[in-house]
Formats: sequence, C-alpha cells, structure tokens
Amino acid sequence: MPLEGHWERQQTPLRWPGGRRGRVVASCLVALAIATVALLVLAAAGRLDTRHASAGCIDVTGPSTTGAGTIHACGDTAVRTCRLAQRERGPATPSLRARCASLHVRRP
Repeated sequence: MPLEGHWERQQTPLRWPGGRRGRVVASCLVALAIATVALLVLAAAGRLDTRHASAGCIDVTGPSTTGAGTIHACGDTAVRTCRLAQRERGPATPSLRARCASLHVRRP
C-alpha cells in the first residue's frame, strides 16, 4: 500500500539546486569537462604513452602462452631483440620484425 504523498514525491521532476549549492555543482561540472577535454587532447597527441619517450625503443604486443605478451626493449636490448627476431621464428616475430624495420635495426 503506497504511503500518503509518495506518488507526488516520485513524480516531481528534479530541480537545479539554487544558491551556493548550485554554484558548487556547476563549477564541479565545468572542472570535469575541462579535465576530460585535456585528457582527450593529450591522448590524441600521444603524450600519455611515456614508454616511447626514449629513442630506439620497441614495444610490440603479440600472442603468448597466457594470451598476449608485450615485448618492450630500449637501446642495446632493443638491438639484441631485433637481431634475435631476424633469426628466430615465432608467433610475435612478424610484428616485431616490422617494428624493428621501422627503427632501421638490421642484422650485422
């Protein structure tokens, strides 16, 4: 059995809070919108991925025994990994060879 006045409370539309509470809600919404736009711009510019900050890094995701594996190497380790990928055969080597070719790492 419904309580007295229950239907009216449920059917009353929400109102924007007035006064100080309304200004606080509005400023929080504006700050959230600005932060969202800034994150989208940074993501589009590629600045959120800090692993590629140093030159000569490879980062390849390929099939692995647990589903997917990431190969990440920089500098001399990247050169050794690329040279190994030229000699070996495996599920991740095609994408690894392509990434190494874009970095111009070749067999000696």
